[in-house]
Amino acid sequence: MVCFLRQVVRAAVLDEGFYTDLADRAAAARAVVLRRSMLVVALSGLAAGLGMWGHLGPVRMVWFTLIELGGWFVWAALMFLIGTKLLPRPGMATDIGTFLGVVGFSSAPGLLRILGLIPRIDVIFFFVALVWMLMAAVAAVKAVFQYTGVWQAVAVVVIGWVIVRIAQRLLFAVI
Repeated sequence: MVCFLRQVVRAAVLDEGFYTDLADRAAAARAVVLRRSMLVVALSGLAAGLGMWGHLGPVRMVWFTLIELGGWFVWAALMFLIGTKLLPRPGMATDIGTFLGVVGFSSAPGLLRILGLIPRIDVIFFFVALVWMLMAAVAAVKAVFQYTGVWQAVAVVVIGWVIVRIAQRLLFAVI
């Protein structure tokens, strides 16, 4: 448990070495890395749902949490496709399992969204968590795709995020 919490903290503080080491280890210990990574994603989604409790109520909060989790998986899949097909690095070799295992930890700053329970400053916590999660995703994408510069990773993250946010807004409008 202490090891897991240390990993969450290293991910949240944007420790680029952590993401690089995790990408290297993910191939050998994929099941463990993927399981821990998905736990971070689930806790982050739950924190988002609970942080919206005052705005949504219990039923819509459950929907919000599920849409957040689904959105993350779609975002991760899009980032993988963009990084491997649209913006590949020559000689890059990675698979979806390794990618999900590394990128899942970039959701660690999303745990801050539980502080959305505090009235009147909830928007601040959600905004800070969003920016922080995007920065963590850039660090994770850069590490797993072994980009030498940061701009390719920024493009992968932002393109995928914009597509998913548009789809989520449409889904929220329907619900």
